Amino acid sequence: MRSTIHYLIPLVLIIALASGCSIFESPSQPEEPSTQPAELIRGETGAVTDIDGNSYPTLQIGEQVWMGANLMAIHGPDGESIDYFCYNEDESNCQIYGRLYTLEAALNGESGEGSQGICPDGWHIPSMGEWEILINELGGSAVAGRKLKEAGDEHWISASPGAGGESGMDILPSGWFDFTMEYRGLGEGCFLRSSSAPDPSYASIWMLESASAGIDQGDLHPDDAIPLRCIKD
Repeated sequence: MRSTIHYLIPLVLIIALASGCSIFESPSQPEEPSTQPAELIRGETGAVTDIDGNSYPTLQIGEQVWMGANLMAIHGPDGESIDYFCYNEDESNCQIYGRLYTLEAALNGESGEGSQGICPDGWHIPSMGEWEILINELGGSAVAGRKLKEAGDEHWISASPGAGGESGMDILPSGWFDFTMEYRGLGEGCFLRSSSAPDPSYASIWMLESASAGIDQGDLHPDDAIPLRCIKD
């Protein structure tokens, strides 16, 4: 299911500011978590280090190799400083959830699928299609959200239907910094950055919500800052 967040965000934000509601809404009847066992990871796990010396676990799922944590870099591979945000301007949130980058900052002057952007050498920003390959490997969009999340409710709010962590990706509910200069969604959900930007006015993303076992496609304002996972070339 594709969600046109780019067109809906201004109205949603107006409503949210007036009512205190979140863009992530809990369904009235949460989906039941899948009980199917996940024999997902093939190949060896390892680690990769960025230009700033931050080390990230890596893991192979299917034929892909992914970072097992959100990017923490404050410099691009060229050594130049990059813009980023920490949720609520609190560095401790960056240490837990990773840094939040706009599309421009993440791409670092590049464009198109396969862009390295600010990922370490030998890695790149995943395209929507590469995320979809991973999602299909995890059983499809109806159940992959739960498998991508960190297990338990230490960070995901308790409404999450059995976040299981089977994939090892351990994705956290980092929230985001939106173009209206507000931080939103910590503990409730997150957007997954892709290099796919069919139009300069929006960026294509995948979306995880606390109360859903699934994962949805969406379009996000390019100035919204969200976390970044990298995939190996």
